[in-house]
Amino acid sequence: MKYRFIDNLLEAAVKENKAVILEGVRGCGKTTSAGRVAGRLNEGFVTLIDEPDENLRGDEKIPYGRVLFTSSKSLRPQYWGVKPLQMRPMSLYESWEAHGEISLSDLFSGTKERIFIENPLEAEELALILCRGGWPAAQKFKGYRQMGPVLNFYDEIVASGLWNEKDGVGNPEEKARAVMSTYARCQGQIITNKALNEALGTKTRYPISLIIQSLKNHFIVEELPAWKPILRSRRLTAKS
Repeated sequence: MKYRFIDNLLEAAVKENKAVILEGVRGCGKTTSAGRVAGRLNEGFVTLIDEPDENLRGDEKIPYGRVLFTSSKSLRPQYWGVKPLQMRPMSLYESWEAHGEISLSDLFSGTKERIFIENPLEAEELALILCRGGWPAAQKFKGYRQMGPVLNFYDEIVASGLWNEKDGVGNPEEKARAVMSTYARCQGQIITNKALNEALGTKTRYPISLIIQSLKNHFIVEELPAWKPILRSRRLTAKS
């Protein structure tokens, strides 16, 4: 069983708080990590609840010990007094596809004159890893079979009903695929919802912002924050 960095953070959070909710996209390993942490703690000390009801409150339902929730949907507005932690798919180090011998602190501090580590993976293997991502279920397979769980998850997202059908425009699955591919093409860019709508090229009375918010609520997409807010200032960029 592969070690996850969040395990230690989760264990500390459970010890320090009456209730903890471990959130993250489905299939990233939440239940496995939560079960591992609960097993390390004293028996009966932690109650593990997987995918709780939205109206459930930890302090009302569990009068003793600690409660650990895992959820693939953001429930923070319905909860109070609950410590949130977000879990993501595995890093390359967690999946044992990176050795972790290069330190970012060494790179920036200049303590080492030469930092060079050769990765034994071929270019084709690296490309496959980038497309596959850090999904635990994909680790069970070899070669291109690793893409199976990823493609299945994509198909489930498209057909899952996350997309509101009030607009009644065309096939909802076709619209879902169009939104996903358009959003992927804009990855790493600073882009407005209006520009996304224009790039999508389809007419809809249902704002794309609500579709994206639904994806965010299920941790399928996540905005990348700037290192510093002023870096996104057009005026600052123009002056520099």
